[in-house]
Amino acid sequence: MSIAQQSKTIFSKYKWYVIAGTGVLVVVALAYFNRAKPPEVVLLKVERGTVEASVSNNRAGTVKACRRAKMSPPAGGQISKLKVKKGQRVAAGQVLLELWHKDLHAQEELAQEQSKTARSRASEVCALADAAQREGERSVQLKEQGFISSQLLDKSLTEAKGR
Repeated sequence: MSIAQQSKTIFSKYKWYVIAGTGVLVVVALAYFNRAKPPEVVLLKVERGTVEASVSNNRAGTVKACRRAKMSPPAGGQISKLKVKKGQRVAAGQVLLELWHKDLHAQEELAQEQSKTARSRASEVCALADAAQREGERSVQLKEQGFISSQLLDKSLTEAKGR
C-alpha cells in the first residue's frame, strides 16, 4: 500500500473528527471575536468631601446610604435617643440609637406582679387544703366517739380530698 493510499484511508477513517474539530474551532473563534466589550472604568482618588444627603428614620425599616450600606434595628419601635450626629464617624459595634422601651418595662413589671399573686394564691390554697385535711382527721375521731353521723364524716373527708 502506498503512502497516498494510507493517508486516504486514515483521512476517511477520521474525517468526521476533523470536520467536528474544525466546526468547534470556528464557533470558538466567532464567540471570541464577537464578545462584548468590557465596560470602561474611571479611577478617582478618594478625598474628603461634604455629605450629599442625610437620612433620618423614626420607624423601623432599612436605610440605604450612597455606598449601599444597609442598617435596620432588630426590633421595631420609636426612636427615643439618637446617639450620633450628622456627619459623625462611627465605629463598628457603636450604639447609634435607642428605641423607646417603657412599654416593655411595664409589661415585665405586670408579669412579676402576676407571678407574686399566683404564688400567694397557691400558698392560700395549700393552707386551705391542710385545714381541710385536719378537719377530716378530727371528723374521723368524732365519728369513732359517736358525736357525728356517717354523712357528716363522708362530707368532711370528701372536702379534704378535694382540696
